Amino acid sequence: MSPIVDGLSEQYGEAVAVVKLNARDGGLGQQAFELSGLPGHPGYVLLRPDGSEVWRGYGQQPVGVLEDALSAVLAGSGGR
Repeated sequence: MSPIVDGLSEQYGEAVAVVKLNARDGGLGQQAFELSGLPGHPGYVLLRPDGSEVWRGYGQQPVGVLEDALSAVLAGSGGR
């Protein structure tokens, strides 16, 4: 999934901040994964600048699903 996430990071540029964490690193990444409550990985969580969650997913995701989620959030129509 890294090539897809890297591509989206390039596509959306400064409009989004991408943080990649390793769920098996025994450190920060693993702590974040465990606290997130995601049932599997890879995991994806979209957050607003204030830290509120607007979308989450896990497992292999088609690029279109991630693009749609990002576009909806950036357009102000995504989220909870």
